[in-house]
Amino acid sequence: MVNVSEAAPILNTNDATLSGTFTTNTIQNFPLNGLDFSALTLYVPGSVSTVGTSGTTSIERSTQYTDSINLNGNRAQANNYTLEGIDLNETFNNLIAYSPAPESLQEIKVLTANSPADYGNVNGAGVVSILKSGTNQFHGSAYGYVQDYRLNANSWVNNHQSPPIRINPFSQSQFGGTFGGPIKRDKLFFFVDYLGSRYHQGGTSPASVFTQAMRNGDFSALLTGSNPIQLYDPLNGFAPYVGNKGVPIVNPVARYLFAHPELYPLPNATPTDGIVNNDYQERCGPSERTTREMSRSSTPRTMRIGSVRSTRSRLPMMELPRFCRSRFRMAASIRRSLAASAGFTSSRRRSSTPHASVSHASIGTRDCRWIRPACSATKETPL
Repeated sequence: MVNVSEAAPILNTNDATLSGTFTTNTIQNFPLNGLDFSALTLYVPGSVSTVGTSGTTSIERSTQYTDSINLNGNRAQANNYTLEGIDLNETFNNLIAYSPAPESLQEIKVLTANSPADYGNVNGAGVVSILKSGTNQFHGSAYGYVQDYRLNANSWVNNHQSPPIRINPFSQSQFGGTFGGPIKRDKLFFFVDYLGSRYHQGGTSPASVFTQAMRNGDFSALLTGSNPIQLYDPLNGFAPYVGNKGVPIVNPVARYLFAHPELYPLPNATPTDGIVNNDYQERCGPSERTTREMSRSSTPRTMRIGSVRSTRSRLPMMELPRFCRSRFRMAASIRRSLAASAGFTSSRRRSSTPHASVSHASIGTRDCRWIRPACSATKETPL
């Protein structure tokens, strides 16, 4: 007697490989943030992401290890990605070298354990991707996704700033399509796909600037914090400034910036630490926003197996207000001049007095380091 059944066997006795497969229908119906195909690999047993939901959300080529999962306790760099049998690993640090559009994929298979010899060169996951191909009929698809700040609520952090920060304007749109069909019926086929991404962002950016009192040499506010900081005069045997007042500002660059608030503005917000941290807010309007445009395009360079797509990216065009531009341009000069003129230690000098430990206070885009006493012996304090 012969029994015929369509049911799959409970146990595969011919292949010990453990894997999960995502078909075309499954891929198309998964809500992928950023249309990042790597997010699909989170849905197999043993797969985790060490950065939560913010990892597998790349809208262009992967540039961080966070876009790759950790499988069965292995590091993200232990995974192996292939596309149509072609190695898809960035060789320098083993990131995902290319991110195909989910709409272009016929199948994704994730090998999780006991990989066969043709895929078994890694300890982690083997992510095998197959592109769609043309058929004897013409088929195509078109799609578009949009995210916009007008559809979102403001964050808790922004609402609890002083003054409150409005929601930062941004928009993200992704659009594309696929098309395939015959060139010679039953013999030769073609398939192409395109995915474009546009991302625009502006909004309010906090910074830390000197108060008016500090510009006049009065740093007494540093003694009022939860971790009081005493300033010392390195040119006078490290004698303490009484009440942190009378600190000379003699460097011409610093004096010029302090005298021109249009280049180095005064605080306009409540500092988060009660002293200077994030005491300035600058809002970039619609015409002053940072714009980032990215596109991923496909060119039918091969037949039957699909398209070989190229990634084109234009770097961000920084169109910031005058203060923002000046701050970036003069950051190095500010750091050097303030270190020389406001009672800070010089670079890589060795103190002959009892060791002074280094504290940090953010100023603009750089760090200034203040001197405060400690109990250890002589020690180098590099800046």
